[in-house]
Amino acid sequence: MNLNKNTSHPIIRFYLPTAAFVVGGSVMAVEMTASRVLAPHFGASFFVWTALIVTVLLSMSLGYWFGGRFATQAVSGLKPLGLLLCSSAILLLIGLWGSRDLAGSLPALLSNFGGAAAALFLGSLVMSVAVFALPVFILAMSSPLMMKLWSAEMSDVGGAAGRYFAVSTGGSVIGTLLPSLVLVPQFGVRITMMSIAGVLAILGLLVIRGKMRAVSLAILIVVFFALLIQGYDRPERVVYEKESPYQLIRVEEYGSDRYLIFNDGSGTQSVWFPTRQRTDMYYDHLAAVPLLLNETDQHWRTAVLGLAGGSLIRQYLTTYPKDLTPDIVGVEVDPSVIDTARRFFAIDELPIQIVNEDGRTFLARTQDPFDVIIIDAYSTQLYIPPHMVTEEFFSSVRDNLTVGGLTAMNVNAPQEDSALLQAITNTAASVFPFVYMTKAGSTWNWLVVASDQPLDYLSAASRLPENYGDVAESLLAVRRIMFDSGQQVLTDDRAPIELMTDKMIIADALRYMGER
Repeated sequence: MNLNKNTSHPIIRFYLPTAAFVVGGSVMAVEMTASRVLAPHFGASFFVWTALIVTVLLSMSLGYWFGGRFATQAVSGLKPLGLLLCSSAILLLIGLWGSRDLAGSLPALLSNFGGAAAALFLGSLVMSVAVFALPVFILAMSSPLMMKLWSAEMSDVGGAAGRYFAVSTGGSVIGTLLPSLVLVPQFGVRITMMSIAGVLAILGLLVIRGKMRAVSLAILIVVFFALLIQGYDRPERVVYEKESPYQLIRVEEYGSDRYLIFNDGSGTQSVWFPTRQRTDMYYDHLAAVPLLLNETDQHWRTAVLGLAGGSLIRQYLTTYPKDLTPDIVGVEVDPSVIDTARRFFAIDELPIQIVNEDGRTFLARTQDPFDVIIIDAYSTQLYIPPHMVTEEFFSSVRDNLTVGGLTAMNVNAPQEDSALLQAITNTAASVFPFVYMTKAGSTWNWLVVASDQPLDYLSAASRLPENYGDVAESLLAVRRIMFDSGQQVLTDDRAPIELMTDKMIIADALRYMGER
């Protein structure tokens, strides 16, 4: 029986909707998984997602166009469709095989951009096009061909188009959910991509006959084998890696010191130095927070939104009154981060209660007020989650603080006049009467503190341990922020944090390039 010439056979009527479902699912699965292929090298910022989405959409647009012309000229039957599916599988595997070497060479090619946002966008765009454009293009080419075959089967172009898009979109839903929630977290990026290619290859080989099937199968076997023996060379300093639904989690070790890093490593989320107290990073400035509280209080209840590996809490406890029993809740949205912190950052040794939840959701449901709420939540290592910098969010923080309590927030900005930093501090000042800002170390970090009562920074600086002289110096240079009704206030309706962060990074990159 030749299925390629008998388009009315029941098997073909089953094959077409199956192919439509798989193609729809594969395009979305490739896009979702591709973001994780790019993340270790370029991060998961707005730039990277923009480059990836542009690549996929342009590839699909061109694929539909050329696919329509191909469908007009193609002979009847399923063989052309099978060739397209096998070709997309082969190209996807080849791209995945070459992605590591390409990613390793791009930073050198883009070194003139200083490793800043423009380099991230260009690098991720080049890699997206090189690795994923052709497989997506071929998959898109198959869509007009399937619609032609389905129309011939049903003798109703409108009905065939409606069924095709319904089935294909259903596949897209599964292709979006399955890699993000199951395949990548459980099996990793490579196995997920190979699984997508495997399904496409099997579906294509089912309808290819003769020498073409043998050649296609041989190429697929060679590329699969090449990927399997390629392996993964993890740097010696990397002692652990884990894909979570939120990010790529990595632990690096230098002697006894450990660093928690997300995605491309453009920032460190937590550190653990077992042999010394100081980190010489912005975490050390949290040692000043307990000294800003009222000394007469007998119970300091603390919430940390963005727990990570617990670095903030370790520094916070440095100056915590010895006669008080710590009452600290650490809130972390990613359960894999919590597991990593327990395994590699000794977080269970800290006197805290760990809660796996989004920080704002936690505040919305909590009942007892806190004396201190520390906010250090970052999404994809670059962006503060927009819902955690708005006027409504700061109002929720204020409602969850005791009288005289305070909130402290870490904000990344290169300079004091950064639009992002000014927007966040002005928004906090729209809710709290007393808002203060200090530089936290020599990097981009700023510590923003807000309260309903004035805070005595001079007294806090004088009571810091002797080896915290740099922190004391920063406290003495504190600046109070007054609310300015003419400046931007971030709201749940409008909080363009990603755009403001991107502009900030681009401006700093241009300044860096101008100084070279």
